[in-house]
Amino acid sequence: MKHLRFLFFFAWVLPVQGQTKSSLLPDKLTALRENYVRAMEKVSTPVRRTYLQELQKLKDEYVKAGNLQAALAVDEEIKTLNIQIPLPTTNQSSLIGPKLATVQIQGDRLLIPLRVGEKLYSSTDYQWIQVPESLVGLKFAQPRDHHEGSTTLRVDSDGLVYVAFTSRWGIADDQPAKDGMVSRRELTRQGWKPLGRKHTLVSNEIGYEWLVFGRECKAGETLTLRTEKYCPPIVLTN
Repeated sequence: MKHLRFLFFFAWVLPVQGQTKSSLLPDKLTALRENYVRAMEKVSTPVRRTYLQELQKLKDEYVKAGNLQAALAVDEEIKTLNIQIPLPTTNQSSLIGPKLATVQIQGDRLLIPLRVGEKLYSSTDYQWIQVPESLVGLKFAQPRDHHEGSTTLRVDSDGLVYVAFTSRWGIADDQPAKDGMVSRRELTRQGWKPLGRKHTLVSNEIGYEWLVFGRECKAGETLTLRTEKYCPPIVLTN
């Protein structure tokens, strides 16, 4: 654990020290720094993710043993990981553009900037720990709770709709639909196309990742999406 904490500090926290306001820096230095921050993000994210996973295991161990004081101490350590390296702002995401459809999401969901450190759900402490550069600049429709199960949206204008689904499909390809859930195969039959591994989102909720799919939609369509029992699909938009 001490080794993991040292690696996390070295790879994640140190780059923040000694930063100056970018507006005071020459253009070439600003560009060099942005490249450096992106490189450090790639190096530090796996270390940070491993540290979070080990912390969560330790917390669960203490809870099962009835040592609540130790469990709370670990929980505080998890919360300290909210400190993030500020990523350079960019509007050049390959997934941002006028071709995205305008959508309305059913329920009380806020549009939140998609970035490391933001909470996945308004009522929990789960947060994004890895957001690929291609998605920086998008927003996500934040569900209230991670047990909502499904997401319903109405398409107001023609265009692409991006949705993130968990990688723990709640139903196999050879099973009939259950409680509105569909398999990955059925999802692709409906016209949803996976964007690939480089667009994968990662949270500190252990056991799965978020896979981004896209679909050309027409104005007036109403879609209800569900691929597992608990976590609702998350809509990405401008």
